[in-house]
Amino acid sequence: MIEARPDAMILLKRVFARIDKADHDQVKIRRTPEVDALLQWFRELYPFEMTTPDLAELHRGAEHHRQDLRIVREVAGGTYTPRAFDLAVPPRDYQRVAADLWLRMKSLLVADDLGTGKSVVAITGLSAPETRPALVVCLTHLPQQWAAYIARFLPSARTHILAGTKPYDLAEVARKQDAKAGRPDAGGHLPDILICPYSRLEGWAGKVAPMVRSVVYDEVQNLQHHGTAKYRAAAYISEKATYRLALSATPVHNYGASYFSVMELVKPGALGTKDEFMREWATTDMEERKRRIKDPRAFGLHLRERGLMIRRTRKDVGRELPPLTIVPHTIDADPAALDQMKGHAGQLARTILQQTTGGRDGNFQKMRDSAEFERILRQSTGIAKAPYIAAFVRLLVESGERPLVYLWHRAVYEIMAAELRDLSPAFFTGEESARQKEDSLRRFKEGETDILCMSLRAGAGVDGLQFCCRTVVIGELDWSPVVHDQGIGRVARDGQTDPVVAYFLLAEVGSDPTVADVCGAKRANSEPIVTPAAKDLDLPKVDPDHVRRLAERYLGKA
Repeated sequence: MIEARPDAMILLKRVFARIDKADHDQVKIRRTPEVDALLQWFRELYPFEMTTPDLAELHRGAEHHRQDLRIVREVAGGTYTPRAFDLAVPPRDYQRVAADLWLRMKSLLVADDLGTGKSVVAITGLSAPETRPALVVCLTHLPQQWAAYIARFLPSARTHILAGTKPYDLAEVARKQDAKAGRPDAGGHLPDILICPYSRLEGWAGKVAPMVRSVVYDEVQNLQHHGTAKYRAAAYISEKATYRLALSATPVHNYGASYFSVMELVKPGALGTKDEFMREWATTDMEERKRRIKDPRAFGLHLRERGLMIRRTRKDVGRELPPLTIVPHTIDADPAALDQMKGHAGQLARTILQQTTGGRDGNFQKMRDSAEFERILRQSTGIAKAPYIAAFVRLLVESGERPLVYLWHRAVYEIMAAELRDLSPAFFTGEESARQKEDSLRRFKEGETDILCMSLRAGAGVDGLQFCCRTVVIGELDWSPVVHDQGIGRVARDGQTDPVVAYFLLAEVGSDPTVADVCGAKRANSEPIVTPAAKDLDLPKVDPDHVRRLAERYLGKA
């Protein structure tokens, strides 16, 4: 809380963009080391009246900030020498740098390029005894993969995959592991590394939060939404943990303001309060979940220079891949499939355009109508495209390729299965069990089938496809462009020896034109955050109410 005379207050508000400009005689700002350093400087111009303990805290925080900046400058300048780590398979130098930076800063987002080995960065850091017991949170289909990675790089660590959502005695698990391995009884200690799928996090958060010293969030973009049960569980664990690490080449899937949710888990309070963040960094011209970062490059540099994020491209780490070619390809769409939903979709579209805000109930009804219209039109577009997607995939197979095909709707999977029955495609979607998914991957990797159909949001973290595939087909579009990036990254990653081609199959009717525009706008706002040096992206601007635009285009009013 700061009280100041008017001339001092004017300058204070210029220095701190996060202060509410409507406040006058007294303002408040959330304390961080960066705030301490700025207040220390400001105090030279306008000396504050402070208690002796508060002044000591101010100096301590400011010095902590300066120390962090020195470390970050050394890393950015290539002069940083990381500590040695004792692993069975030595990590690469750039992985050691990121791991050591995490241990020094205690909180870090690693946003290195897809396929550069971010999981190895985490395991390298977890080899330090002060980080254990640790918790690794990952997607539902990845616990076994994480366990295998840990066994390869850190075989001395005891790992345990949390089963179910009802907590049980983890000390007993550790005792059984010690007995099986012939080790002395550790006296009730926990396994060194616990592995928990996001789907079980809510049930286990209360049990493990007081126990673990560190937490690793793999594919952290799955925690970009405040208010969900799994986010609240993660926030509770982050609050208790000493070391926090987040991994993702694509930290958010939508607009840039979602970074607040992610960074609040990485280092709570580092970006101020939510209101301060929105005032300082975000636009205010739309609803909160669609707000963009006003200056993405400045924000990306801020995350780097404050030691909150590290991002290295493949070129930076000397792990460049064969070239990737993106091929937008226009295909036909069956008009009969689109005609079947004309009546219902047309009525919904007209209703959406006629609706105005009418209190809570009116807004809720508009949300329901918009969601239903979007679902119907996207599914109908997918169904209309499906026979032509199948024909394109067949052409690829006949030319000697083994494509990885991304789709979304169950009805489209069924059409693909029927159209390509003689080729026996494998499926990795939301309908299969974990064992069935593993079998689908095995069939594709071992050459039993030449086609793997994967759900757009189901394959994050899957490894090994780069050794058997060089062709990706995006059959249905996602609203988020980084979902497409993640999908292509299953093939265009470390170990790939051939040029990769990714085909985007686009229809000129249905939902595809609007979805493509929205993807362009989201990329324009989020790409410069992780890659501030990138050239300006000349991409389309999109009405923030994209479903309304979808309705307008559908009815021919756009």
